[in-house]
Formats: sequence, structure tokens, C-alpha cells
Amino acid sequence: MKEGEERPAHDHLEFRNNSFNGPFLGTGVQYNFTSIATEIEIPDPRRWEKVRAADQIAMGVHAARSLDGNISLPPYIWRDHDDLLEENVSQVNTQGGLLIAVGDSGAGKSRSLFSAMQRLLPRHRLLAPPHGANLQILPSHIQGYKGDCVIWLDDLEGYLGPQGLQPTVLTALANLRVPVLATMSDAMYEKLRPLAKNRAPAFLLGAPALAQVLDMALLIHIEREWTSAELERAAGCTDVRIQEALEHHGPYGLAEYLTAGPDLWSLWKGARRSTHSGGHPRGHAIIASAIAIARMGFLGPIPPGLLHEAHTHYLESSAHLAPESFESAMEWCKEFRYGATSLLVHGSPIAGWGWKAFPYLADRSDRSGTHDTPRGLWEVVLNHARTDRNRLLIGQAAYASGEHRIAGDAWTELAERGNPEAMFELGVMLADKGEEEQADAWFDKATDAFCTRATFTLDPFTASEQGIWLLQQRAEAGDSYAARELAHHFVSWGELAEGERYFRIAAERGDDVAANNLGMMLAARGEMADSEKWLRKADSGGIEAASHNLKQIQSFMKSRARRPGHSKESGPI
Repeated sequence: MKEGEERPAHDHLEFRNNSFNGPFLGTGVQYNFTSIATEIEIPDPRRWEKVRAADQIAMGVHAARSLDGNISLPPYIWRDHDDLLEENVSQVNTQGGLLIAVGDSGAGKSRSLFSAMQRLLPRHRLLAPPHGANLQILPSHIQGYKGDCVIWLDDLEGYLGPQGLQPTVLTALANLRVPVLATMSDAMYEKLRPLAKNRAPAFLLGAPALAQVLDMALLIHIEREWTSAELERAAGCTDVRIQEALEHHGPYGLAEYLTAGPDLWSLWKGARRSTHSGGHPRGHAIIASAIAIARMGFLGPIPPGLLHEAHTHYLESSAHLAPESFESAMEWCKEFRYGATSLLVHGSPIAGWGWKAFPYLADRSDRSGTHDTPRGLWEVVLNHARTDRNRLLIGQAAYASGEHRIAGDAWTELAERGNPEAMFELGVMLADKGEEEQADAWFDKATDAFCTRATFTLDPFTASEQGIWLLQQRAEAGDSYAARELAHHFVSWGELAEGERYFRIAAERGDDVAANNLGMMLAARGEMADSEKWLRKADSGGIEAASHNLKQIQSFMKSRARRPGHSKESGPI
């Protein structure tokens, strides 16, 4: 649709594509998956390189194993998903929006998506910011630039912090017709999706930020295993690495084999034996600790000092293996192998920020379910946490693993410094232990703290019966913010009557976001006149999405009125 054209009236309004052109009120609980908070400068778009000139390996594509020492990528083999992938890339390029390629580490998701971008958007200016960059300034950076731009976010979880890809940023980029292309592992998506599912539908303003970002995205899954048609196409390639992979990949995907993932896994698993028989027990322990540290909520680059302290927990009762020195073990972990990669890789493009295990190792460890976490490691990791967000996440991971003392230590310090999320987590833990009086005290403090911080919502409260009860008390006492959060909760679980009731309570007390949402719910049920009333109220309160919604409702009502036998209240849209 061209700018300025009226949307034609239909018998159905597509809520999921509802336009949110203004700021969101209540952006949801912030999930910061980077452990280092820093301000990283984003250059002027005119200085960004063009997509066609970008180095795929530098952008996160795993290098392929080399037979002659030449570090380069083999020719791209067309995958069965590529037709749909190109359609999706074209769509977000035309309309703006977020496209996420999801798949196992080594499935080829970064290669597939980046190759599609180079085929379709070769002249676009490309930005691939490091984790921790402030994405809030992106729209204003791009606003005056006349050319075409694209944003590349490999491992999307590293960009979901308070200054990252918030719904407001994604909406502003979409309005500028700037596509955002991202990747995420299956394991990470499965960790994040439960935080976003069962939330309010995306057309409701103020829905949690993580839910909004995932709901606003197109998703394409990249399969790890190759189909017979894909293998047949690969057989027609003369590149020696492709031919070698076809001969030896066995049960693994071709891309998986090319990145040397299975060989690195075998190398690591076989290293826990005596140095006298060629083993590398300390090197094995370093990689095991790197995998565990990431799983424990420490999702940023791992400092060498933390690896040095943490890995010893995997060497208990291993004196008989005669472990090598730490320096020698680190060199073994960092050694470049198969012309592709190493067991331990840089955790950030910024030198010195730390390390992480090669993603394939962590991903396969998660899939196999065989990785254990020594109890003493929790305290070590918590002591090395460098941000409040890191401590909060470690506490959550510890509590989920039954390490309640560690969770309490992490949250108590934060709560006593005024962190509302930590206050709430402490309340839940104490309530689970039956310490109701102390739990209620922390719940009250958390509610007060949340209500004074505009960048947070009360969303964590809806995760427990105690939290819902507290919100109901607040809402009935006149707290419109609590009423709106309750409404989101009930609507997300299909309890529409309760959701509508609390949206009405909030709207009647002056909440214009709730007025917009109430109007849309009424429209969906066919109560057009009442819907128009609340949308007008939200529009007059400055909610830009309500202005768009009101035009749609009025256009729909005019269309219905022109039809014989139809009235303004003739049924749902």
C-alpha cells in the first residue's frame, strides 16, 4: 500500500499487523542478555559497508573446515528453505520488520540468511553492531539517510536488553522501511519463548516487550539435517570440501560437518584422560566450565579470571590424570582446528572482553542433557557477575536448579538496593517456603518500586497467585496501572471477560492505553459504537495507534452501513 492511501474496508481487521507509530506505554520487563553495560558508538550510515562487500565469517558465519589451510567459505548450496527465505527477506525489505532464522548451531542459519541478504540486498548499507550497542539511537541515525540500510543481528538474544531491540525501536525501523535480519539458536529460542508465550496479543498496547518483539517477527526454521534433494544439489558442486563432506558427514548435516562441530565435540569429550596418554584434562574442564557458566545465566563473554577459577570445580578427584598447566590448557582450547574454528572462541568482537565455548558444543550439550553443574560453581559465577541484570539472571537460574541459597544471596543484595524485580523474586521464594509475612512485605515493596519506574511493568506479578492477588487489591483500590497489567494477563490466558473488566477499570480511571485496548476488544465482539467511544478517548489522549484503529473502525462501519440489511451493530469484525 502506498503512503497516504486509505486502507480498504473488509469484514476482518488484521490485528497482528496493527500499526504502532508512537511510543509504547509500558515496554515490559527488560531482559538484558549482555553482561557488560557500555556505550558503543554507531557510525553514520554513510560509513557502513555495503552488503555485497561484507565478510560473512566476520558477521558470524562459521568458517568451513579447510583441507589446504585456506580460510574461506565453500560455494553456497541452495537449500529447500531458500525460496521461502527469499520471500521473507523481500517482505521485510519492502515493509520493514524483523526476520529471525532459528536452528541448531551448525545448521547453517547464519549462512543461509546472510547469503539471501547478499543476493537480494547487495547495495544496502549494512550495520552489524556488537552485543551491548545502544540500538535506541538507530532510528534517528538512519532518519536523514537517503539510501537503503539493513541491520544484521547474529545471536539475537544479545540485543534484547534495555537499550536493545525494544518494540519501539523495531517499530521505528519498520516505519523507515529498514529490515532487521537476525539469527537465534533453537535452544535459546526455547528458553526465551516461554517468557513471551501466553502473553497479551500483539495488538494490545503495553504488552510485554519480549512478547512484542517475538510476535512482530517473521520466523523461519533452518533444519540441521539435509534433505535428499539438497544432498543431490551438493553432489553437483566441484568444491573439494563439499565433496569431502558428502563422503564423510554420516548422520550429521552437511553444514554441521563443514563447521567441524562433530569433530570438535569428539575432541573435547575424549580429552578427559591422563596427560600421559595424550589427554588434556584441564582443557576439558575449561570448556565444561564455559558451557556451564553460560547455562547459569552469565550470558556475556566469560573473563579469563572466571574461567581460571571456575574450571577447577571440574578437576576435583582428577589428580591421577596429571592435569596440564592452565596456560597450556588455554592454548589447547584456543588452537585453530580443521581450518575452521577452536573449542574456545572470542565471546565478543571487542578484544579482551572474554571467551565462550564454540556454540556447537554448548548447543549439543543442551540437546544431550548430559552436562552437570558442580554446586560450588554457582557462588563463583555470582561473585563474578558485573551487572545487576547478570545477578538477577543468575539468581533465576539458581532458583530453577534448586540452589535457593544462591538465589537468595543474588536477589537480597539487589532488593536492598531497590531493584523491584529482585524484590518480587524474593517474595515468590519466601512464599514458596511458607514465610507469608516476609513474602507479603517484599511483594508490597516490589509493587511500589515497579509503579515508580516507567521502564518496567508489573508483568512478573502475574506469574504467581500471590502476585495476581496483590494486583487485584491495587486495581480495586484505584490503581489503573495494576488494572491494565491484570487485563493483559487475563486476555493472554483466554479469560476475555475478566480482561475486558480490568481494561474498563483502567480506562475509566484515565488510562488511554487501556482505552485503546478496550476499544479493540469491543470491536472484535461487534460492539462498534462502544468501541468507537473508547478509541476516540485514546486518540484524544495522544495514542497514535488509536488514531489508526479509529480510522479502521469508522471505515468498517461505513462499509457495513452501505450494505442492505446491515446496521452499525451488525456483528463482529
